[in-house]
Amino acid sequence: MNKQCLLSFILLFACQTAATAQAARNPYKRPPQPLSNMSPKPSLAAQQANSYFEKLQKPISLPGVPDLGSSGVFRFGLKRQEKGTVSVGLRYGTSSSPQQTLDFFKQSLLAEKWSLKSASNASLQASRGDAALSIKIMPKGSPEVQTDFMINYTGKDY
Repeated sequence: MNKQCLLSFILLFACQTAATAQAARNPYKRPPQPLSNMSPKPSLAAQQANSYFEKLQKPISLPGVPDLGSSGVFRFGLKRQEKGTVSVGLRYGTSSSPQQTLDFFKQSLLAEKWSLKSASNASLQASRGDAALSIKIMPKGSPEVQTDFMINYTGKDY
């Protein structure tokens, strides 16, 4: 039994010595740094975007754009007002399928007198007066959130 313990101790010591020698031969290899200590400085583009856009903490109502009620979960939004024009981007998630989400917007926008300019399986563009609207559909694939979608609206300040 003592021989086994002594042999195990010698083997462990030899492995530690080999690892230490390997580290000494490669001085450029540093141990990984924890990510929590890294705080990158925002890029100039990100700083400019933050100064141009107001971050929205809750969704806002857009003229002629259907209200999702409880079927959409608000994720984030941005708003910019300049020279009588407002630009808004809102992102939502929903448990509806991508096709159901697209069909909902097509029907609702037509009922609100929007003119559909183009539509595909993943997006649609519409206009009404001086306002423009685009909706991008992004499949997610989970039962709770099957679809994310982004609404971009530009029009006269309301």
